[in-house]
Parts: sequence; C-alpha cells; structure tokens
Amino acid sequence: MGKGFLPLWLSSTISNFGDGMRYVALPLLAYQISSEPLDISLVAILSSLPWILGGTFVGVLVDRVNRRLAVFVANIARVVPLSLLVIAVLTGQAQMWHVYVLAFTLPIFEAVVDTASVPLIQQAVPDKGLEKANARFYIGRILSQDVLGSPAAGFLFAFSAAAPFIIDGFTFVVAALLIFLVPPAPAPARTGQGLLAAAKEGVRVTLSTPVLRQIMLMAAVVNFMLMAGAAILVIYAKEDLRLSDPQFGMLFTVAAVGSVMGGMLAPKLVHTFGTPVVLVLSVALQGAARLLFGLADGLIAAYIAYFCAGVAAFVWHVAANAYRQRTTDNSTLGRVMATSFSLSHAAAALGAVAAGLTAELFGARPVMIGGGIGVLLCAAVSATILLRDKSGEAREVVSKGAS
Repeated sequence: MGKGFLPLWLSSTISNFGDGMRYVALPLLAYQISSEPLDISLVAILSSLPWILGGTFVGVLVDRVNRRLAVFVANIARVVPLSLLVIAVLTGQAQMWHVYVLAFTLPIFEAVVDTASVPLIQQAVPDKGLEKANARFYIGRILSQDVLGSPAAGFLFAFSAAAPFIIDGFTFVVAALLIFLVPPAPAPARTGQGLLAAAKEGVRVTLSTPVLRQIMLMAAVVNFMLMAGAAILVIYAKEDLRLSDPQFGMLFTVAAVGSVMGGMLAPKLVHTFGTPVVLVLSVALQGAARLLFGLADGLIAAYIAYFCAGVAAFVWHVAANAYRQRTTDNSTLGRVMATSFSLSHAAAALGAVAAGLTAELFGARPVMIGGGIGVLLCAAVSATILLRDKSGEAREVVSKGAS
C-alpha cells in the first residue's frame, strides 16, 4: 500500500468513528426537539448546501494547497461548532437552530477532508494497488463509523445527548495530528489560472471522459433517490418500523457488515468483470435493497435490506474511486472529485426536499418504495450506456491497472 497509507487510513478511521456517532445522534436530537418531517428533512438539506454552493471551489483549493495541511486545519475547525452544540445540550438550551447550524457548518470542513483524501490515496499508493487501497480505506471507515460508532451513539444518547458529540470532537483532534505522519508530497504546481477557470477545468475533464461522466450522473440520481429516504429515515424507523434507539443505531451496523463484505469483494469483481459491469450491478442491488426496505414490515426484513445496501454501496465506491484515480492526473483529481460530489449533494438536497413534502402528504413508506424503484430504473438506463461502450474505455484502463 505504500508507507503513507497506514497513517492516512488511521486518520480517516478514527475521525469516522466520531462521525458515526454524530450521524445517529444528530437526527435523534432533532427528533427529540421536533418530530415534524419537514423539520427533520431540513437537517439533510442543510448538510448538502456547502457542497452545492462551493463544492467545486473546494476542489480548486485542494489542488492548489498542501493537502496534509488542509486536512489538519479542516479537522481542527470542525471542533468549534461541535463544542457550541455540546454547550447548548448540556445547559438544556438546545433548539432546532442549533442542530441546523451544526448540520450546515460541519460539511464545509468535511468537504475539504473528503476531497483531499482521494488524491492523497493516489499519491501514497502504487497504481496496481488502488482498488485494494480504496477497499481497505472504506472498510476502515465503515467499521469505525457504523459497526462501532453508530450503535455506541444509540446507547450513549439514551444516557446523555451530549456524549456522542463530545467524542466526535475528540476524534477530530486525533485525526488532525495523525495526518502529519503521511509523507509530504511535492507542492502543487502554480498554473496562474483564475479560480473560475480552474473550477471549469475540473468540470471539463469530467464531462470529456465518458465513464467519468456516467459515474457522476449515476451518483447524482442514486443520491437523489436514496437521500429522499435517508432524510426521513428516523421517522420511518420510529413510526413505521417502531424501532428503539439502539435498534435504529443497529441499522447502520448491519449495513456496515455488508459494506465490509462489499469492500473485500470489490477489487476482485472489478478485475474480473470490469468497471462498467460492476457499477451497473452495484446500483441495481442498491435499488433492490431500498425497495425491500420500503416494503419491510419487521426488524429482520429491514436489517436484510440494509445489509444488501451496504454490500452494493461499497462495491460502487471502490470501483468508482479507483477508476477516477487511475484515469485522472493528480493535479486535477481534487476538482474532478469535487465536481461529482457537488452534483451529488445538489441531488441529495432536492431528494430531501421531495422526501419532506411527500412524507407530509403520504407518509414515509411511499418515499422508501419510490426511491428503490427510481434506483432500479437508473441501473437499467446506465446499463444501456456503459455496457454498450464500444470504445472499451473502462475495461482497458482496469486491465492495465490489474496487470
């Protein structure tokens, strides 16, 4: 994996333990304050706004500065809004606007960390090991975030609503310090491009590469459909499935177990079948899993659906990220990632709005079922594009990387 991979992996894994706690604790805190679907869905909408408003320019930043320093500063900065929320919770003054502030501010810094991580992996790992490196990176993330962090948040929140957020802040500090154990990379070249021109270059590179373009579009559609369900997940889990707080946290743990399996399978699947086939099948499985979740009438069916969703999501992430890293120059990789992330988050925000409105009128279950059907349609359309690619672009690149 290269000597820089281990500290990079540790930094991400530790910070994601705290994130896993927050992903469960923040909607629980919001639900404790207000159970209105629109109020809850607004948390997801605000979480996507930083990407929509400035995600492409985050890519420009990441391609122009020392990426280790960018990750350090962003992690330390995330402690500030967390601390303010903890004070509000401990003093009994927490209101929805406190939740909204945290939901909006943390993604600003997360955007920097997430965007910088992909080119940092590319710099640290030999080309032939990219699928394996991404698989281990995501397995570490999901184990710490969902196997450990999410269920711990469910139990801790019942004891103290502030505890998950306190631990989250501590993990950011440790992650920030670990990033400096990653060997320094050459300084980014100065191109003299303006901010807007540099951002446009990331869009141009993405749109001019057929498979990169399709990956971006698939991610946007899937994010719209699945975020519609994620935005009101706590309502569906509490009111339709009648899950307790610990059972709600265990949903993420079950998905994490599937994700570990998906991460382990992904490198072999990509090298055997090629990127197009793996992308299409993983999206189809995500759609089928969400449909099953929407039709679930008990705990077991819900857990099976989330397990399958975990497998599919991480096969997708490994295949898509390794392809981007292998086909994109490191000097523009941050912008390519940010371009895709920005569109995906815009789609997610629209999905959250649609979910809130639909759930107000028809309830949460139709949102889940509709999302599953939409993702299955996305897989069908993508198959007609990717699997009929006469250039064989993705297959050639993957074959070169595997050799």
